Amino acid sequence: MSRSISGRKPLLVVRPDVINALFPLFFKNFFVFLLLCFGLYFLLGIFVSFVDLFVLPNAGLVFLIVFILTFFSISFRLIILRLTKYYFYETNAVKEFRFIVISRKSVVYSRITNIVLKVSLWDRITGAGSITLHTGDDEMPDLVIRYVKDPVKLEELVYSLIHKKNSHVSHVVDM
Repeated sequence: MSRSISGRKPLLVVRPDVINALFPLFFKNFFVFLLLCFGLYFLLGIFVSFVDLFVLPNAGLVFLIVFILTFFSISFRLIILRLTKYYFYETNAVKEFRFIVISRKSVVYSRITNIVLKVSLWDRITGAGSITLHTGDDEMPDLVIRYVKDPVKLEELVYSLIHKKNSHVSHVVDM
């Protein structure tokens, strides 16, 4: 097992499945950029009808721009996913992003109030999904674990770690 920058040995290290993220990210970005570009194309068409100084670009050029924007947006998001790891320790879960700087987000199991599992149709086909670890604390934001394989097993692991942590705390309090 690998170690994180804290030096502790994690119980489990999970990485997002970049291949699983490709399909949903493509369609989300493609349709957003399609609506944006054709909205601007429509507004430009109205503007050109009032002012004869401009020539309306070809619709094929608009599609090319949409594909270029989609490609760069997906590339950026896939790089972010590729450089992200999720560490599960005995006491907490950590999301770590390493590129030029290291960004870490941690959630202590005792602060988790709810776990939400989200598995879309595409995720069901590929065996992946996303898990959100909700905290009841406004100062400690939720931890979202995206595009991981076997999210149901991971959810069960987190529940068992929470139960283990809570039962350990209750034994200490009883003494």
